[in-house]
Amino acid sequence: MMSEPWMREALCFWFPTDQWIVEPADRSAASEAALGTVCRACAVRADCEAYVGRVGIVSGFWAGLDRSPLEAPARADGAA
Repeated sequence: MMSEPWMREALCFWFPTDQWIVEPADRSAASEAALGTVCRACAVRADCEAYVGRVGIVSGFWAGLDRSPLEAPARADGAA
């Protein structure tokens, strides 16, 4: 669902949605590079970046970056 008018102008609008929301572990380096290329060429990238900050996006590939949280590294002592 396109909730912002600028979203209809985004280059990613013309690509399948699932590739933008796939888990980072399931995305190849080539796929991530391709997503970044699309974002860098997008005329509304600044609007996308502002939206990410405004609504607190914490997953998916937005404005040229993977917004998914990194897994916390395992501690040597086994504590979480």
